[in-house]
Amino acid sequence: MNAIRPAIHAVLLQTAHRAVSLAIFAIVARIALGAWGSPAGSSMANLSAWLLPVASTLLILAALVSLIVLVTGRDDFATFAEARQLTIASAALLLANLAWMILPTVFGRTH
Repeated sequence: MNAIRPAIHAVLLQTAHRAVSLAIFAIVARIALGAWGSPAGSSMANLSAWLLPVASTLLILAALVSLIVLVTGRDDFATFAEARQLTIASAALLLANLAWMILPTVFGRTH
């Protein structure tokens, strides 16, 4: 099992990195569509409504996968450090994304 553990960790970290990059892409797309001001009934407005939940799901996936590598990869310092930084970054982006989703509904402004 020790021979394939680095390969498994590499695949899991690559998955987490790609999930974070896709989540950032979804967040930037949401900002661009919001700045563009698409009409309320258009298909772009429907797409825009799904971008933040998709970004949240991808960030949860990235945080969980990097946390798995963090827990199982304590013997390799480079993998451990990369997984720790990726877990922190995913969690920070997830908190910011959830705040962006929840705070407008708390204060009565929904789009």
